[in-house]
Amino acid sequence: MLRFNQSINTLLKPFSQLSIVPREAFNLNLVRTYKYRPTNSTGKGPNTHMSNKAKKGLFHGKDVRFGHSISFSNHKSNRKFYPNEIKKKVWSFALNNWVRFHMTTHALRAIDRYGGIDNYLLALDPILVAKSNYIIKYRGLIASTLYHKGELSEKQIKVLGYHKVPPPVPEHMLNNNDSKTTTQT
Repeated sequence: MLRFNQSINTLLKPFSQLSIVPREAFNLNLVRTYKYRPTNSTGKGPNTHMSNKAKKGLFHGKDVRFGHSISFSNHKSNRKFYPNEIKKKVWSFALNNWVRFHMTTHALRAIDRYGGIDNYLLALDPILVAKSNYIIKYRGLIASTLYHKGELSEKQIKVLGYHKVPPPVPEHMLNNNDSKTTTQT
């Protein structure tokens, strides 16, 4: 254990006699890593502000930022930094159809990490999604489809509130079931 009055050299003395010193012995990485947390406004809770553009798509925490353009003469003029936004169709396994979103490339990589748009939308924090009607619409549609297929976990059922009031059967499931029954008879 390193005490305050000891130096790092005294700690590494046993290794100085070795011809090959493992690299892990000198790794003194003291930097902490923190998860992303929304900033706190004084007395008002987490800052969940989103621009109107970010409310209409999947921006995964990215948004328009403000700064300065600095000329050669060091004159600062105000400018905006826009996120790398694309319009993308993503396949939804629950809906068995393509879903179109405005999204950032950061959100696209996050969708890949989560294993698809269905898992990504269900894993989003409800507080951060509350302002986006488009995301709420597709999240509810995917969740109700998975609920009626029996593929939604108990934890997700409680988070979405389906243990109290189950959602209605989505129209696309009714249409598929009707067409299957008419072709079988």
